[in-house]
Amino acid sequence: MKLTTVTLVAPVDRPLSASTEVVADMLWAHSKPEEGFEHIRVAPGAIGIDISAFTRLSDSENSGDRLRALVERAIRANPALSDWQIL
Repeated sequence: MKLTTVTLVAPVDRPLSASTEVVADMLWAHSKPEEGFEHIRVAPGAIGIDISAFTRLSDSENSGDRLRALVERAIRANPALSDWQIL
C-alpha cells in the first residue's frame, strides 16, 4: 500500500461550499476499481483541502499520478470545483 496526498486549492473569491464528506463521496464516485484505491480521506488543510489516499499498487506504478487523475476527473465533472487547482 502507498499513501499519497495532494492539496486542492480554491480561487480566492470562491471558497468551497460542500463539506469534506461530500468531496470524499464525489472522489469515490469517480474512482475506478482498477485504480486500486483502498481509502480516501478529505480534510480541511492550511491552504485548501487535503486529499490523502491509500492505494494498492506495484512498485512500478505511481500513486501520485493515479490520485491526481482521480481528482482531475472529479473537478471536470463538478462545476462547483471547476476553478479549483491541484497542488
